[in-house]
Amino acid sequence: MLKELFASRYFFLLSLAAIIILALFLRIHNIFSYNSYWADDGGAHIAYLETIRHDGRLPTLEENYLAWHEPLYYLLTALWVAVGAVFGITSLNWSEALQILFFFIAAFAVEGIAYRHSKGNKIVTVFSVMAFSFFFTAVKLSAYLTNELLAQALILSAVLPFLYGRLGEKSPPEYAGKSRKNLIAFSIILGIATLVKLTAFVALGAAVLTWLIAFARTREQSFLFSAAVALAIVGIINLPWVVYKYHHFDSVFTINLAESGTKQSIVSSDGWQYLRTLNAHVFSDYPYWFRGPHSFVSILIADAFGDYYNLFGQADRVRALPDTEKILTGNGRYTTPANWRANAWAIRTGLVISLVSVIGFIGFIVSRFRSRSWTANDIFLTLLVLGGFLSLVYNVLRLPYLERGTLKAQFILFAFPLLWIISNTWWSRVVKRPAILSLIIGAPWIVYLFLAWPILWVS
Repeated sequence: MLKELFASRYFFLLSLAAIIILALFLRIHNIFSYNSYWADDGGAHIAYLETIRHDGRLPTLEENYLAWHEPLYYLLTALWVAVGAVFGITSLNWSEALQILFFFIAAFAVEGIAYRHSKGNKIVTVFSVMAFSFFFTAVKLSAYLTNELLAQALILSAVLPFLYGRLGEKSPPEYAGKSRKNLIAFSIILGIATLVKLTAFVALGAAVLTWLIAFARTREQSFLFSAAVALAIVGIINLPWVVYKYHHFDSVFTINLAESGTKQSIVSSDGWQYLRTLNAHVFSDYPYWFRGPHSFVSILIADAFGDYYNLFGQADRVRALPDTEKILTGNGRYTTPANWRANAWAIRTGLVISLVSVIGFIGFIVSRFRSRSWTANDIFLTLLVLGGFLSLVYNVLRLPYLERGTLKAQFILFAFPLLWIISNTWWSRVVKRPAILSLIIGAPWIVYLFLAWPILWVS
């Protein structure tokens, strides 16, 4: 009976609807409870937007240290603000509300990717959407002005035409037209995404590598053609911004123009020691920034699943509390004892989820090598996940200044749901009983939602 329930289309749709309704309710509350000025770089994002609105131009680097950011997010938000002004809506909350739309674009993409990769497994799809909807980083980015969420949503959206169009496989003649449409859709979405954040080039790189591998396997010229088309479309879309950036900043590609003078060599970077270190204090007794030693893995998990940097809360209200009702953290802000406990348990639960996910991801890779059954979609998703995390490693090696926030899960948000989808799908093929499968891939997230709620719900 339980197996039939999990396989039921109505149960599937009701589960997704419940997740979406709760996720929407949570995000609407946070929009009205959180202020973008409290967020990391929040004031700079607002200033970028205000320059566009009031001066009709992009900011200079002298005016705003984020001026080198790709402009599309800010232009879209300025348009959104202008539409609101037509109806007399001028509050900052209206500007922030656009983030909720970006979240739903990303959540829709996660649902489609999970359903496709798992071959219609409803348990995998439901828990993948649930994980993304209540993942701390995704909740946080939905509440304030930042270009991160739109970039991640577009990267995830670009995965859909690649998977559904099977762009890494040779198409039969009757499907050639459909494949070309999916290739163009994939390239245009990625081109738009790169005008929001350069992180999208990770997805383009994963696709190009997938096509090169397919060409090496089959010697089929069409894969080289696909790579050339994607590179050309993305390049054409980016050309005006590249020219502008070179003219105004004397730079074309950079991971952080404001920090360009402090970049370290990858070979001799201080960041290597962070990759070899584990900070157990994050999981045991100090779940906030900062208590040493520096640790890439510890900070990544703590920032992904919890409010490690203590930025997602009502800073003014907490600061005004009596000394007996607040705790000072390493960034100079206060938190409450309740949020301290919630953050600690959220991070600990996140560690468990991470272990389950890594086991599933490694299991997937091993199973594919053993059976020699790698599909192009498998290769693309695997490269995209690995590329996401490796790009964050690269960022830390070039800019190993963790006290400046150069290590944040939000930079590669797209990689997390893809990791869970791959892992959950592998678990679904190893564990056949729906109840046990739900216990492995779903129960930790239900526990996480319960324990982390005080930090997810801004108060």
